[in-house]
Amino acid sequence: MAYLYRIRGVHLSTARFFLFQGLGVVLIVIGIFVSLHLRWPRFFLSIMGALVLSNGITHTVTAIRHRGYGPGLVCSILLWIPLGIATLTLLAIEIPTLRLIVAGSIGLAINGVVALIAIRGGRIK
Repeated sequence: MAYLYRIRGVHLSTARFFLFQGLGVVLIVIGIFVSLHLRWPRFFLSIMGALVLSNGITHTVTAIRHRGYGPGLVCSILLWIPLGIATLTLLAIEIPTLRLIVAGSIGLAINGVVALIAIRGGRIK
């Protein structure tokens, strides 16, 4: 939260930060159950692959742009970016290309919405 304040001037309280983290976990769990119910688990995995890849890239680009370490940088480089690439690469041979593109676009859009909410200090209005 201090990092977001320092680089963007956005104040996000600890309570609001944890609220949004918890909301993210709940939404992922709901997504898992819905994808299993609809029998599209690979579609959901594609969304998550694109989401973690784009989130990792976002953290890495932000750190490079601000010329310093940022929270999540090490995990982004060592875990999230490779995991996202591996997931999407493996799924590319298992699901139709159009479905992968749609799922990837949804993952990117989710990352964009989360970034906008964070920049606004967690306020959606």
